[in-house]
Amino acid sequence: LGASGMLPGDRTERALSIDNLGGTEWSELVMTTYVASGDDSSVLDTDPDLGLQMSVDRCSLPWQATGASFVCTGSLTSNVAAAGPVVRAHVPIVASPAMVPDGHDFLRITTALPANAGNEFLGQRTSLTMRFTAVQRTAATH
Repeated sequence: LGASGMLPGDRTERALSIDNLGGTEWSELVMTTYVASGDDSSVLDTDPDLGLQMSVDRCSLPWQATGASFVCTGSLTSNVAAAGPVVRAHVPIVASPAMVPDGHDFLRITTALPANAGNEFLGQRTSLTMRFTAVQRTAATH
């Protein structure tokens, strides 16, 4: 989710696909974002209110790039993961189509610096890692 030169009120968008290529259903899909040990951290990722904020939207079709933005040409579902600070743990991705074998979830990650972020955010850096974890469903009796 690289970005640089962000000013208060700016945002970045990235599109990605989560694909269940196995033959097993998932019971949950969660997202975790964190600053890896030894990576840059700053007020951008430690201030939960004025630091970077993240939202996750879903499209029923792959996102179409238009410049620095992504447009949904299918059905749009907003906030499939709770919007909030950029660093979070175990955030559920709601009703993911990837929960079933051969399912695909087309996501857009938007990261924004709030318009009221002050001068303490100037020149700051952060380095974030995003991880998605799928848990296979429990065993069933057939």
